[in-house]
Amino acid sequence: MPGAERHLWVWCSGAKWRDSPEPFGPWSTVYVRFRQWRDDGTFDSELSRLLLNPPYS
Repeated sequence: MPGAERHLWVWCSGAKWRDSPEPFGPWSTVYVRFRQWRDDGTFDSELSRLLLNPPYS
């Protein structure tokens, strides 16, 4: 899921989109993708999957 790291970073840190680290790419591009994923249910689906099956458990 490309860009998920940035979404989770913003969500977990409570930071503003504009303050996210440069390696994640342009904040506006990732924010638009997040909005699309939020609106179509992808973000909730992936978050639920990660919570049920943590990659580092």
